[in-house]
Amino acid sequence: MRHRVTTVWRHSPAVRRLFRTVVCMLTILSATATAAVWNAEDSLEVIGDACRRYQDPSTLDLEKKFVHPALDEGCSVCHLDCSQISPTTDAGSIPEFYLTAKEPGLCLECHSELHPDLQTAHDAQPLEHSRCSGCHDAHASNNAFRLPEYSHGPYAARLCSACHPEPEDGEVRLAQETINGLCYACHDDIRMRIEDAKSRHKLLSESDQSCIDCHAPHAAGQEYMLTKPVYELCIECHEGKPEKASIPQPPLPEEGSGDMPSLEEVMRSKRYQDLDADAGQQYIDLSQEYVHEPVRKSCTLCHDVHASEHTAELNAPVYELCMECHGENAETILKSSEPFPFLDGLVSLPPKSYEELPYLDIDSEFIHEPVRSSCVFCHDAHASDVPGKLYAPVHELCLGCHNDSNADRIMNSIRPIPLFEGKVNLPPKIFEKLSGLHLFKSGSIGHPIQNHPVYIPATDTEPELNCLTCHTSHASDTGLMRWKDSRNKMCGECHKM
Repeated sequence: MRHRVTTVWRHSPAVRRLFRTVVCMLTILSATATAAVWNAEDSLEVIGDACRRYQDPSTLDLEKKFVHPALDEGCSVCHLDCSQISPTTDAGSIPEFYLTAKEPGLCLECHSELHPDLQTAHDAQPLEHSRCSGCHDAHASNNAFRLPEYSHGPYAARLCSACHPEPEDGEVRLAQETINGLCYACHDDIRMRIEDAKSRHKLLSESDQSCIDCHAPHAAGQEYMLTKPVYELCIECHEGKPEKASIPQPPLPEEGSGDMPSLEEVMRSKRYQDLDADAGQQYIDLSQEYVHEPVRKSCTLCHDVHASEHTAELNAPVYELCMECHGENAETILKSSEPFPFLDGLVSLPPKSYEELPYLDIDSEFIHEPVRSSCVFCHDAHASDVPGKLYAPVHELCLGCHNDSNADRIMNSIRPIPLFEGKVNLPPKIFEKLSGLHLFKSGSIGHPIQNHPVYIPATDTEPELNCLTCHTSHASDTGLMRWKDSRNKMCGECHKM
């Protein structure tokens, strides 16, 4: 049977009924339909999330070139009627996609008779255990046979035998022992890069079929054969509240050796990278108030999805990565109407990617040491409940390093120092200088002179007094302490003389 895409077909009574059904369905999924229309309000409390997950409006675009003829009969030909599902039904028992039968049985009910040469068309591979929707769009596509937009090279060329030898006992087989081994047979460049990299995606080490955890083996609606858009794919595994972890301690230098690894050696060491991973940094809590804009765009703007020479599979060292957007490129990125390449073309930002992009001027004479070391010593790169995506309010953040006891530990420790409940791990000997503040136990009085306040909460009429009332956080030309202005003028702001 050929796919029918004619004006007459599109305006047939059956199609008009289908469109009315689709409109009703999408209305329900946006939680605006009334119980009088579908009488399913209670059911949606149970299965609403599942419905919204599967009923993607883009899959019902009947303006595409090739439309499944079954749609002429309505959704219920293949799918359960949501309105008939009891409110007490366990969501886990509802079939995937609300299908009336599992694949491929459901598809073969019609296609075995319509296409008697079906198995021949699939290179004689058995279809009894296949998943038809892994290669064909169930509703509509602009490609013949309703293939998704992107097809794997061997699949597009109908070279099934490149990956699958002849079936054995009715089972589809692989040309290699494992799925990853099969993929690497062609993608050897990726295998070599993964093996030689200093940091690689943990998933690649956890399974010998990790390639298909992210990539479809035959055809997909996403570039690079991804099973979902990048953000959705990453968040599926990485969203969650980071767990507090015990911090493993690296071995001490041999007694009397005097050997101390350099900062670069420490940060590149496997032990330090494992320390970061064990601290729960792979999880992102997006329920927090302030989310870094790139997080919502694409994780690959900052991370390489497979492996990298940098911690956490970053595309560049943290400071360099942050300054690519927050440095001299900031204004250009905000205003550009063309894709903006950065990191020597490794990443391309779509035009108008960000609503705002703070510019960080670090051309000043005096620069805060953490700025040159790593932006993530102060800022959470993903999300935070504190403005500026800081790990803690300004006063607490600064005292994380500058209170007397911590300053001494940080300057003298030969082990990494965990801060802010393990969200940050300072490598040993990271700072050349670190001033400790002799404050009273309350932590709010005692600098720069004994009884001077360093922290006063905001009131209805006065802003909060904290470290940034007097100091800049990144860089300044006003002296080593990075005063916001001359000391006399600055002091006069509060002390009217």
